[in-house]
Amino acid sequence: CQTMNFLYRSGTSSCDPPQPSFICKCCNKSYNAPTMANLLQSALTITETPSDANAQNPLEISGSSSSNPESNDLTSSVTIADLQSTIKKLYAELKQTQAELKQAREEIQALRAQHASTDSKPYTNSNDSQFPPL
Repeated sequence: CQTMNFLYRSGTSSCDPPQPSFICKCCNKSYNAPTMANLLQSALTITETPSDANAQNPLEISGSSSSNPESNDLTSSVTIADLQSTIKKLYAELKQTQAELKQAREEIQALRAQHASTDSKPYTNSNDSQFPPL
């Protein structure tokens, strides 16, 4: 369904770990979390085009599986721009975390190499004159 205005949270899946599921109230089609992520990515790509740069298509997200979204107090209106901003922040955070992870792995490899070279060196007592044998 291409009408992003009618997508609502529709509970969670029973898999481990549980994933949110979504439903289009227009066509009653259900979407799992990865499919929803692809839809949002498509919407992000569409809004990045110059002709649609100022488009503000509201998405309504419901916090429960209530059949009447107006009666739900958790219902809020989220725009594509809000989602785009959140996606960019999360992407930046992901890149930062990946960089930190890469640095940590490099440090671990360096420590392992240092430890291996220390273990392979025979023990030499360079201070024999300071500590004579018993």
